[in-house]
Amino acid sequence: MLTRLQKQAEYWREGANPVTESLRRVGVNTKPTTLLKRHPVYCGLWVADMRAHLHHLGLGINEAFGSILYAGHLYNALEAEGLIADDMKWHDMELFFGAQGGRDNFFGQAPSNVKDYHKQICLEMGFSATGSRVTRANYKLPRRGPAL
Repeated sequence: MLTRLQKQAEYWREGANPVTESLRRVGVNTKPTTLLKRHPVYCGLWVADMRAHLHHLGLGINEAFGSILYAGHLYNALEAEGLIADDMKWHDMELFFGAQGGRDNFFGQAPSNVKDYHKQICLEMGFSATGSRVTRANYKLPRRGPAL
């Protein structure tokens, strides 16, 4: 998909589009971007189409790797520990949290201590909520072979 988007972006720059080719056949020498300059509505639609494709590409990458939420967990932990100054806020991440309804991207409330940071990120990565507990009931000592 990324290669297709790159080809679409180069389509107007290279001059191999149908409008430029048609004008060259009849003897009019024109720049590849003439149509875009003379028709701002078409230009705007083309930009909106490219942005929509890039948006879908970003969603696909996020679904595959979960990178936005992982970065959100890291940002939340750094902010909760006071390691991010007020003038150094990550405005794009704040925008993401705001667009998603605040800090409700976590399981329950946003974590505020080291133990909860670990628990939340493990849940985000798909680990079992009950499988992380080590208790006397589910912990078995490894078997040892006979002493030599």
